[in-house]
Amino acid sequence: MKTITLTAPAKATKDCFTDFYRDPSLDTLLPKEQPAQSGDITTIKLNKEQTFLEMAQEYLGTTDPKKIEKHCLTLPMVEKIIAEYPNELHTNGRLNFFFVKSKDGVSVVDAARGYQRWGAVVYRLKDSYHWRVGDIFLVRNLGHSESSDSLSLESRVAELEAWRERMAKWLNKIDDIQS
Repeated sequence: MKTITLTAPAKATKDCFTDFYRDPSLDTLLPKEQPAQSGDITTIKLNKEQTFLEMAQEYLGTTDPKKIEKHCLTLPMVEKIIAEYPNELHTNGRLNFFFVKSKDGVSVVDAARGYQRWGAVVYRLKDSYHWRVGDIFLVRNLGHSESSDSLSLESRVAELEAWRERMAKWLNKIDDIQS
């Protein structure tokens, strides 16, 4: 597993994945607008065949669509991952998939690259298809608990200050080494 932190802008669904083969269901099953999104994205290579609901239970601890929504990605977020972190994804025809908010709750999008072109297809959360060992599952805010979503501004500022202090120490060590 690897985690990357990203922010992606809002965008109309019809304007996402325009250079891809696009499953027409992207425009019918998903909301017309994809909101701006930030978060920690974790890439997980499956170690056994699983359905979407089995993955949700194993990695998120729930099959409740309302709770899964907290881990959904937007299409612009995935576009950004493909553009900036292609080495974290399969680009050889193997599958990369992620939960998305859909008009009726949660669906799953598969983004795969085959024959030098990306494609995106939408699946229903309850589909019984088993995804293969080695396929990549992208999850937003995997390590965040329910309570971490409601952290106060003061605690977030304190976390940022602690991070800034760690970075300053690290930069000082680099300066010492270079001197």
